[in-house]
Amino acid sequence: MGDHYKFKSYKNTDAAWRYFEPIIENDIGTAALIAGLYLRSGFDPFKGYENYTGVDPLELKDFAYDRKGFGIGKWKNWARKQSLYNYTKKAGVTIYDLHSQMAYVMDELSGITYGPVMQGLKDATDLKEAAYMVYDRYLDIKKPNDEARIICGEIAEDIFKAYALDSKTIVPVKYVKAEAQKVRVNDQRSDGVFPFLRKKIGYLAPERLYPYVGITDNAREYIIQYNDQTGFVKAHKVQIVTRFETTE
Repeated sequence: MGDHYKFKSYKNTDAAWRYFEPIIENDIGTAALIAGLYLRSGFDPFKGYENYTGVDPLELKDFAYDRKGFGIGKWKNWARKQSLYNYTKKAGVTIYDLHSQMAYVMDELSGITYGPVMQGLKDATDLKEAAYMVYDRYLDIKKPNDEARIICGEIAEDIFKAYALDSKTIVPVKYVKAEAQKVRVNDQRSDGVFPFLRKKIGYLAPERLYPYVGITDNAREYIIQYNDQTGFVKAHKVQIVTRFETTE
């Protein structure tokens, strides 16, 4: 059973929502997946090895076979721990990296074994049933129990309310809608040793939908396509764009 029974959002779960939602494309499925991982680890990438921060786990004796839960998935199975290590090593990042662990989750869900779980998350219409599916079919739990399963569903409801329904949270969307017509476009260029900032006025047509690319870590900026440029826009509330700045 997980160590965290009540959900409390913080920077790691914020990052998780921003990372998983555009991939799963279903708020219900996203909440269910984050709930399962939160139940297991509180979304702590150091889970199980807090005293070894900065130490390569494979320098520890029998990391893959010690049956000790590790990371946001609290993975215990030797094959999954070894695969996680191999995945992060190939990416050239520490195994404790949060985003790399989330990428590994997606890697598992894109495979044959857990692929059906991903499809279930994408198609999910019932929040608790989706959470139960994550608990039953994805989490690395040797001895499942009904109490933890129920708690997983409750956490999923809390996450859904916090991210999908809370208007204060910027929820990633595929397209952003312009409210303000006049925007300032900043184009950063370098001139020899001294950089300078060239500014020009651009326009986003009201009511037009602009292609969504991503969202930045501060959860208040969307990355979109404006003409042939990729840039970011400041957003004060969901789907409302007030300013555009190029990133180049």
